[in-house]
Parts: sequence; C-alpha cells; structure tokens
Amino acid sequence: MTKVCKTEPAADYPPEEGCYLRGNDYSPVAAAVILRWRREETPGDIENLVRTAVESGAALAGTLQTENILNLIERIRKSDHRAGYSDAGKGKHGERCV
Repeated sequence: MTKVCKTEPAADYPPEEGCYLRGNDYSPVAAAVILRWRREETPGDIENLVRTAVESGAALAGTLQTENILNLIERIRKSDHRAGYSDAGKGKHGERCV
C-alpha cells in the first residue's frame, strides 16, 4: 500500500489575496464555488457553503469569478503539496508519496 505523506505548505502559501477562507493546511481538499453574481451580491447560502467546506476540513474554500477559472486550474496543477506530494515524490524518510 502506498503511504500518503503530509508535507509542510510552501512558505509563501497561499500566494495571493482572494475571496477564500484558509482551513487545514494538511488537507488535500480545496473547494471553489463558481459565482454567477458580482462578488458584492453573493447570496448568504454561497457564503455558508464556503464556511462549511473549511469547517469540514478543506485546506482552502472560496468563491471564484468565471474569468479566473483557468488561473485556478493552473494553480491546482502546480500545487504538488496540495495533493500530498513531496519533492521528487519522496517523503522525509525516502518513502513514496502519492
């Protein structure tokens, strides 16, 4: 069985300001709610979804304007530590991490 390794988030994580809440840094889960409203018109139910995701253990949860979706996908692809990967796929003691 493959061992899942918990790694420290990068020192500059998260890399930028945004409309999100930060939760458990060691969680492999992030939640994004795509908005069809302007940010200032976001319904309370959407804000509750974001809070619930963080309270349930997500690393990050927030809202996302449609024009930022490609930016989000690219960040997820580059965020190896979010998926539990360590540098070069090896943990501190040489074990394989996925």
